[in-house]
Amino acid sequence: MRLNKNISVIYITASRLREPFATYVRDVLWKAKGGLPLISVSKKPLDYGQNLCFDGPVGVWNEYWETYQGVLASKTKYVAIAEDDTLYSYQHFEQTPVPGSFTFNIACWQIYTCVKPAMYSWKGRRNHNGLICERDLYIKEMEERFAKYPTPESIKNVLPSFGEPSRYESGLGITVYPATDLMIPIPNVRFCHEDDAQGWLSQGSHKRLGNLRAYDVYFWGPAEALVEKYREVLP
Repeated sequence: MRLNKNISVIYITASRLREPFATYVRDVLWKAKGGLPLISVSKKPLDYGQNLCFDGPVGVWNEYWETYQGVLASKTKYVAIAEDDTLYSYQHFEQTPVPGSFTFNIACWQIYTCVKPAMYSWKGRRNHNGLICERDLYIKEMEERFAKYPTPESIKNVLPSFGEPSRYESGLGITVYPATDLMIPIPNVRFCHEDDAQGWLSQGSHKRLGNLRAYDVYFWGPAEALVEKYREVLP
């Protein structure tokens, strides 16, 4: 492993993902990140790296504001956003982001827990969970964003444009930044699941599978085995 040692991992969670799957995901991330510093941003206190806990409602404005606080607390040149429903490959943290650009690892399979039989699918989209960029760049974009939209209520008329940096700035009427897409040999895996605080509640089972599909992929194994881990519930 040749991790980029100048990266802080900003782990974000709405503290709703079921156990023991939530712990499994965190364990995979902890191993993948190696010795990189990690800041966890959660809705409930969490013994996981340096924890920032924000009690309050769940929503897209809150997600980005709370992530922004995590980035502000970091000390490294780069930050990597990690979400609680994504399994991360160690190769994800070997990247060096393109200067001045929001860099997305689009090598990420998705698993929809409502789909039977269980399978992976790929859409190639830029998602917050795959973002690695310069800390100062993230801060600069968010400073402008929250100066214009200072409260959750203020984004009512711009939804669904309040999303990933580099994807939605034009819809928000703020500075547009470039983006770079990367494909990492060992991909990440993201779950679209019933515990999702935002995606499932807004779209849920209406989300469509990507056109590229598989039942088993290198490194992660059969999709069915991962869904079984998600379905496990503590007694």
